[in-house]
Amino acid sequence: MCLCVGWMGEKCERGCPKGFYGPMCSKKCDLCNGISWADSNAACDPITGACKCERGYKGPDCKQRVCDEDMYGLDCSKQCTCIMENTESCAPDTGYCRCKPGYAGDSCERICSKLFWGKDCANTCECNYNVTSECDLTSGRCVCLPGRTGAQCVYFL
Repeated sequence: MCLCVGWMGEKCERGCPKGFYGPMCSKKCDLCNGISWADSNAACDPITGACKCERGYKGPDCKQRVCDEDMYGLDCSKQCTCIMENTESCAPDTGYCRCKPGYAGDSCERICSKLFWGKDCANTCECNYNVTSECDLTSGRCVCLPGRTGAQCVYFL
């Protein structure tokens, strides 16, 4: 087994997971300016543990994009293909479209069918369409027909 800094695995074939660094990724990174590693654009150097921003972001909290919202690439010269009104963000380094809940597709061009909801339409609606008019595409809540109430719309008003 190899002992590698910034890498892990028997043959040092896997990079450190987010928030770890050092020999065999055994050290936990300190918070970067108080930012959580889990849901941010901040990263820690896999060798030194120093705080840095992910590629395409800058600023003390790593929230400021290097490129405009609809552009990406090393020199910000590529146009994002995302349908921006359906999109949370276009990744400044790859152009990957992160869709708003209720939308899916490479460009966030697809609205969820009435049977699905949420991020990338990955959740199944639990609504009974005999007593509901629709499933909310962002929350999954059943929208009751007139005269009905309750989470599953099974109660009469």
